[in-house]
Amino acid sequence: MSTSTQKNYMDLMDEFFFETSKLKSNATNQEVVELLQENKLLINEIAALAKATELFWLSKHKYEEFKKEMFENREKGMERIVFAYQQLLKRITRSLSNIHMRGAIVIAMPLLADALS
Repeated sequence: MSTSTQKNYMDLMDEFFFETSKLKSNATNQEVVELLQENKLLINEIAALAKATELFWLSKHKYEEFKKEMFENREKGMERIVFAYQQLLKRITRSLSNIHMRGAIVIAMPLLADALS
């Protein structure tokens, strides 16, 4: 049961999107990474809430496969962070419904948090 004082990852996503809306349309990868690093605490909080969902646990194997692919094929640092952020945006924009969008966030935000760590 949810109360108004409990944090919800979707509410925090609004804050995340507000912060990332500060990026210029022609932002460099370095600028993107700097902004994401500035918002690392928010990203980690969203990721923790996402990982606590039943949806994450039901999809944990997909997450682990995706994370393994990201870590095997990309250098640690900027390349991983940009890839994870692009995956988040791509999966959200291609979502067919609100449920699909929630699923994209549940999988991709922990990936972004891992890339930032």
